[in-house]
Amino acid sequence: MKTRTVKIKRAPTKDPWKKRELKALLAEVEAIGSALRHLDDDATRAIAEAHRDCRASARNLLQAVAYRRETSRQNGLRDLNDRLEALGLARLEPWETAALATIRAIRAILHHLRGQSAPQPSIDAVGHLDGRRLLERRGEALLGPAAEPSSPRIFATLAAETDGRAALEATALRRQNLNRPAASARDSITELTAAGTSGFYLDATRAVAKDLQDLAEQVRSKGDALQRPQRLLVGLSGPPIETGELSQGSAVLRFEPRRNQLGKLLSPARLWLTAEDRSEAPLQPVEAVLPVSTKLLRKIQTEDRVCFKDARGRRRALRIRGAGRSGCLAETDQTTYIEAGTALHLERKGKLIAKGNVGTLPRIVRPLELFPGDPLILTRVPLPGRPALSDGGFLRSPARISCTSPEVLDRVKAGERVIFGDGTLTGTVDSVTGEGLRIILLEAEAQGSRLVSGVAIRFPDSALGVAAFDSENTVAVAFAARHADAVALHGVERPEDVLALGQALDDRDGQQVAIVLGIESRRGVAALPRLLLAALRRPRAAILASPEALALEYGPTRLEEVLAEIRWLSRSAQLPLITASPALDRLARREILHPAELRDAVSQAPVEGLLIGDGQSQPEIIRRLRAPDSPPG
Repeated sequence: MKTRTVKIKRAPTKDPWKKRELKALLAEVEAIGSALRHLDDDATRAIAEAHRDCRASARNLLQAVAYRRETSRQNGLRDLNDRLEALGLARLEPWETAALATIRAIRAILHHLRGQSAPQPSIDAVGHLDGRRLLERRGEALLGPAAEPSSPRIFATLAAETDGRAALEATALRRQNLNRPAASARDSITELTAAGTSGFYLDATRAVAKDLQDLAEQVRSKGDALQRPQRLLVGLSGPPIETGELSQGSAVLRFEPRRNQLGKLLSPARLWLTAEDRSEAPLQPVEAVLPVSTKLLRKIQTEDRVCFKDARGRRRALRIRGAGRSGCLAETDQTTYIEAGTALHLERKGKLIAKGNVGTLPRIVRPLELFPGDPLILTRVPLPGRPALSDGGFLRSPARISCTSPEVLDRVKAGERVIFGDGTLTGTVDSVTGEGLRIILLEAEAQGSRLVSGVAIRFPDSALGVAAFDSENTVAVAFAARHADAVALHGVERPEDVLALGQALDDRDGQQVAIVLGIESRRGVAALPRLLLAALRRPRAAILASPEALALEYGPTRLEEVLAEIRWLSRSAQLPLITASPALDRLARREILHPAELRDAVSQAPVEGLLIGDGQSQPEIIRRLRAPDSPPG
């Protein structure tokens, strides 16, 4: 049976006022549409340079930006919207993601109301539905299939061993085993994959090549074994801008038992005694590792006592709870400070059995204690930092610490802000000298903020011109080209860094690897349209927004506005958006999860991916996100 299409013709309005109104409205809408259709030469060139599969998205992005620029110029936009709304038409919103399609729809209706036929479009436009479908396809191709429609893919952070100072610190931490024993990477990947991850994030900036490759192979093999193929997102960043080393103090080891608020003993401090010439890892969790004389260690038996005077001259004794060839487990219920070389006496049933000494201990690095109003010198020369020097209550010399990237200090001006770490310590540049920057601290903890080495330094008001991509980081780039599905370029602010990373990946046969724009600063947000055009030269790309970093520069009150801006641009370019959730990161580090806290942490605007930080509750969070009504695992 054939169907007939019935065209309903509406007679054009005969009201003279309405005729003039429709003509005026059409002229205003046409002016905006003309600006979108006739992009300048730079925009046309950018569209031509985009990958053939992304040219429509590049055009749509440029039209959305032009649309917003044109509507912001319209002083009477509110009046125009009121007049459109009076006719039952859609309002012109600044956050439009399919701008040209919206303008064409309104223009066609206005022509129809005037009894005219709308002119045929000269160029194609991406509609709302087409853009949404394209975004879904790209999200699935890059991040994997979604568990539920419109639900985000979850990426879990894996910790890789790093080289240099970080490797030494990680090794020392493992030796002392200060925290609960960490599950092996193999077990962790298996548990997280089974919990419902779509992939894993791995920071490769300063990582050891072999460790990276082992983790990547485990991610792929565990995903295949569980029939849940996993994506691998690799993070890269430029040279870090951090605080330098601090001067070292005395070699003292401190340990104390656990007590409740009333001072009642909950558990003694546990130590691992090991030979000073051959350190062995503890067999179970302990508070500290104490190297002692080898001769003394060989004679220790269970229930012996190791007696000594601590650094404060107080008598202390360690009770031996277990002895073996590799070392001894000891306990004490007293807070103790012990120095290298301290004389030790081994006693058994009140009799002296042997004597020995404490071996070499790491020197304590004391942090700088800083208060609001304090001056701080950020130096160019990499000398060890030190606290302020006072004489009779008068400040003789401010506290000082070096910057690991001294070249950036030349681009900072007086009056510009400086943010340390998580933002609890901030200040402004009082003056720029040959020595460095003199900073007056504005915000710090009331009881004093502690500043240590390796703390990130941000200059949100300064045009530093620092490259986000370090071309000398050949290990990380080679690994990403071979193993990664996507590379996140953290702190990117310049399109040339995106192009340089793309070229480096192509040179290593990594044409299939997507580039993810890591947006973490004011300048990154301002440059995002140009960064997106550079990323659209590749067949696959995405955005990774860091709310925690952005909140430091914009403040918490403007964070939602900034995230909405990033979301609008990602939708305009039809590229997936991933966010790193600070709230989920904090929950991942806790032992106990509350359902209400988890709901609050994920109550945000829709995104294609969520990045969750490393922590002991990571698997439980992922399970609860995948199945909100399931009981805790």
